[in-house]
Amino acid sequence: MRLAELSKTQKRNPMTKRIKDTIVASRIIEAVCDSAGIEPKEMLSYTRKWRVSYPRFAAMILIRRHTFMSLHDIGKIFKINHANVCYALRKLATSKPGDRLAATYQAAEQALIQQNENL
Repeated sequence: MRLAELSKTQKRNPMTKRIKDTIVASRIIEAVCDSAGIEPKEMLSYTRKWRVSYPRFAAMILIRRHTFMSLHDIGKIFKINHANVCYALRKLATSKPGDRLAATYQAAEQALIQQNENL
């Protein structure tokens, strides 16, 4: 199948966007885990330790900004309610530039940029 035919097929298939979002979300989680020095399994756990929760917040925010996933879908990835995803978004919006969450988010975003450059 040629590339033009493949792109036409992908445009018609509504699941393609969802699959791409899932792939991008997993790459974002990997990049955030690498920058924070934690395991993906640990990030997806229920722990409330700051060394895990801030990178988790950063991952939720990056997934929201770089995909078309709804808050509900992002919550499913992390096994939480959509309101917790809203809380993460508000927490970053109200954080100060030198705050730990803002620093974690910036480091995660830089790791994501480097990961995309290496592809």
